[in-house]
Amino acid sequence: MNITRFLQPKNTLVIEEFSQEIWEEKLLTFLTVARLPFRLIEHPEFHRLIRIAQSAPIVPDIPSAKTIRRRLQFSVQ
Repeated sequence: MNITRFLQPKNTLVIEEFSQEIWEEKLLTFLTVARLPFRLIEHPEFHRLIRIAQSAPIVPDIPSAKTIRRRLQFSVQ
């Protein structure tokens, strides 16, 4: 058990070291908690999303739902 994790403020993101096992575990957790279909991970747009994030010089900020909703409204006008 890592005690430093419990000493971090609640809103601080603790970044774990990457491993394929952790990646798959986090992906599975995301899909199940959000009740998304497993086939989502095979969708080309999901792959593009991951690749664009990988190409960023720093970890990109994740926009809020409100920001994404506004962007959608702006793009369909």
